[in-house]
Amino acid sequence: MRDFFIYRRDIDGLRAIAVLPVIFFHAGFEIFNGGFIGVDIFFIISGYLITSLILKDLESNSFSLLKFYERRIRRIVPLLFFVALICIPFAWLWMSPKQFIDFSQSIASLSIFSSNYLFWRESGYFDLSAETKPLLHTWSISIEEQYYLFFPILLIAISNLKKLKPAIFIIFLFIISFIFSEYGWRKYPSANFYLIFSRSWELLIGSMCALYIKDKGYLNNTYLPFFGLLMIIFSIIIFDETTPTPSYYILIPIIGTIFIILSSNKNLIITKILSSKFLVGIGIISYSLYLWHQPILAFSKIYLFEQVSILTKIIIIFFTFIISVFSWKFIERPFRNLNFINQKNIFIFFVLASSFLFIFGYIGHVKKGFPNKVSKNNTISEKKILNENIWLIGDSHANHLVTGIKIITTGKIFNNSSNGCIPLRNVDRYDDRFLPYQCSNFINKTLDNIIAKDPSGYILLSSMVPVYLEGKTFRNKDLKRIKGNEVKLINNLQLDNKWKIFELGLENTFMELSKLKNTKTIFVIDVPELGISFGCKKKSKIIQTNFFQLKDNVENQVAKNCSVPRSVYDDRNKEYKRIVKKVSKKFPKIKVYDPTNSFCNTVKCNGYLNKYGYLYHDYDHLSHNGSKYWAINFAKWLIDN
Repeated sequence: MRDFFIYRRDIDGLRAIAVLPVIFFHAGFEIFNGGFIGVDIFFIISGYLITSLILKDLESNSFSLLKFYERRIRRIVPLLFFVALICIPFAWLWMSPKQFIDFSQSIASLSIFSSNYLFWRESGYFDLSAETKPLLHTWSISIEEQYYLFFPILLIAISNLKKLKPAIFIIFLFIISFIFSEYGWRKYPSANFYLIFSRSWELLIGSMCALYIKDKGYLNNTYLPFFGLLMIIFSIIIFDETTPTPSYYILIPIIGTIFIILSSNKNLIITKILSSKFLVGIGIISYSLYLWHQPILAFSKIYLFEQVSILTKIIIIFFTFIISVFSWKFIERPFRNLNFINQKNIFIFFVLASSFLFIFGYIGHVKKGFPNKVSKNNTISEKKILNENIWLIGDSHANHLVTGIKIITTGKIFNNSSNGCIPLRNVDRYDDRFLPYQCSNFINKTLDNIIAKDPSGYILLSSMVPVYLEGKTFRNKDLKRIKGNEVKLINNLQLDNKWKIFELGLENTFMELSKLKNTKTIFVIDVPELGISFGCKKKSKIIQTNFFQLKDNVENQVAKNCSVPRSVYDDRNKEYKRIVKKVSKKFPKIKVYDPTNSFCNTVKCNGYLNKYGYLYHDYDHLSHNGSKYWAINFAKWLIDN
């Protein structure tokens, strides 16, 4: 029997190199933006090790499908199901009904190893909603189990055919899967990421490594493993969520992994590093680390309602290591021991445990997340109640929404606002402060980038349109913004009607964005203009005497008059809203959010509310409090719609 069948410490070290970047990536450490490639490395290691074991048993005529599946169950199922079980009470206590529906579905799909299909249907891996899905990472385990359900059978069948070598057959499958992958990331990126058809080639590479070593032995090259490790580190640092995966880009860390697997020599520096006690120790508990890190991070974010601080992340990771050591010792190791649980009982355990989880998940789905249960997230408040990435496109009236959006979402906010720009395709807007084509170039490039990525999340288009189209500031205030004001359609410069330019730009933009499969677009009607300097806010006058301090009532008096007649606002925005309504009817996928009724009653539009104070900080820009008020109402609308 060739020595490649024996245990290799450096492979456990390689597991550590794979799992650590995944953990730090999910924790949000930016230097590990490409840490997701750790999963790709795991696939190759898995393909290599499992194929090696199958080949070993085939050579000794001792291979048994029943024993193979038993070994997979012992390796994967006990800890996987235990982690899922531990997640249930935390999900019940801390998740909203909507989140609990998603969680229940993930429990059910996990029990039959189809998580990858569920998460494919739900959203993308890099969405910020993903950060609060405790079992998101089980998609990769589902892919492995789907692969190993059929691969041994195919390998046995091919091994019995003298005219067809296993290597040729595996290379053929690799080519087919790789073609699927290359087509998939260009056309169907989410499906490409999650489905086995475009992932199998990574596992097959590991299988090819096993076949190569079986026939040719190890490579004896000092430099290959060194360059291999550099390629992996390079990928972890350089790659990010915009890197198509799986794709030919991922060949960089994959080839690096191949170099390490094919080169095993105790005298090599990289082999010594990977065989160190520290990395081997992490590698041994890598499965526990992988299973625990995502639920712990996800529930931390759900519980805290906020982006987790660096210190908290470090504490979470430390705790993950501690619990992983215990789960490896008291769950993983015992269940692999035939003396602890025999073959018959391990299969009974699998059937009963998977049935329980499936039934639980099904009930949670049917009961719609138990809407009457009390949970930490059940009420709408100034807390993070969304889990989505937000792309803001527009002018300063898009920018002033950022403060509010930060309090309602755990997602990343991509602020693509630029002062004075209308967020529409080929619509250029400039004045004496901005050069022609500055806005149109910026907006067009922003739209191109987002459309090319089609990321999951929300695009918000917002700007103070009436000022630009009418060429008049509200109440004749802040006149500098209209000096030299022009609005042009850059692909029809002869068109002078600004309202028509707006309509055509709106239609073209909606047409493009409505074709996106993952990104949802919302056109945000602008907030009412106030037209009052300093947003009504005046500093209270403090009167100090020898005996006491008085605060006069100037601020409250100003607040009473901090408003605009509703009729004035309606007249100002009549044509603007008419066009938006007209165009949006053609594109039902595009939603329109109008904040008018949250700022205005039938009589006036308010610039001051008792709970939030002053809503504006100047003539028309929201204050921090105003932005928060806008965001809370937007979140309520979003949930209702």
